[in-house]
Amino acid sequence: MDFSREVTGARRLEMEDASVQGAMVISTLGGRIVAEYDSLSRKVKQLYTMREMVLPEDKLKIFDETLDSRLEDTNQQLKKWILRWRPVIDHSMKRVKELAKENSKPI
Repeated sequence: MDFSREVTGARRLEMEDASVQGAMVISTLGGRIVAEYDSLSRKVKQLYTMREMVLPEDKLKIFDETLDSRLEDTNQQLKKWILRWRPVIDHSMKRVKELAKENSKPI
């Protein structure tokens, strides 16, 4: 009978240990998701600061939602938006500079 209690007690400890480890895995995963969201949201905010530096026609297409609305997106949606629009923003800003050079005249 004592042997049975020891086995049962040992099994209970194993289960409690597994439960704690499972909670740690979930906590770690949740932490990674939050950290990834923080990183993505910073990138999105940075791109939104460039809103006034792109061509007007690009501005309407790229920034079709408010920043607050955009930040409600999932991590996957934010990644997709960044990958889609960062090159367009960079190119549009380059075009703005080129057009400014063409329109400026030396004194």
